[in-house]
Amino acid sequence: MLMKNAKIHNEKIIYRELRLSDIPQLYRMYTHLSEKTKRYFHPFPEKIFNVSTLITWMLLTLSTIKPLRKILLRLLPLSVYISFCCLYSNEIIGFIFIKLRNRHYGSLGIVVRDGFQGMGIGSKLINFMFALARREGIRKIRITVLADNYNAIKFFEKFGFKKTNFIRECDAYGDKKHDRVEMWLDL
Repeated sequence: MLMKNAKIHNEKIIYRELRLSDIPQLYRMYTHLSEKTKRYFHPFPEKIFNVSTLITWMLLTLSTIKPLRKILLRLLPLSVYISFCCLYSNEIIGFIFIKLRNRHYGSLGIVVRDGFQGMGIGSKLINFMFALARREGIRKIRITVLADNYNAIKFFEKFGFKKTNFIRECDAYGDKKHDRVEMWLDL
């Protein structure tokens, strides 16, 4: 396991589409995020034996198989994730996805592992994802951000996202409900 606040030395960060073999490592990265980072990024239900959790991870896994993803895009676009990751020392340190809502638009999620935040990794991930999304025919991207996550709001505005809606107490994490800001981008 990499140390918190790791400095990048002599090893290259690799950016690529998520692969089937990455799923266990992605789950491990997610479960080792700090509570603060999980509060801001929690697209996966927390309980591993929850049916919703299993379905989410199963769909993410199936979406990593390109021929199957193409079939699912035609038949059940709501079941498809388009995802990208970055690795350092053969460990996933960043992850980005678009969960399709229909054939041409989807919801974005992004996380960079604690200790690697603020190094430009998120910016590179989002640029790679935008290129991949365009190739897949996605035209609009939506993201919701906790209203008190000012850094994330600024980050997404830098890439052209526009605030479109403020939603009160709709995001449950832990035993509290939080306000969200909805943002949209036309690709």
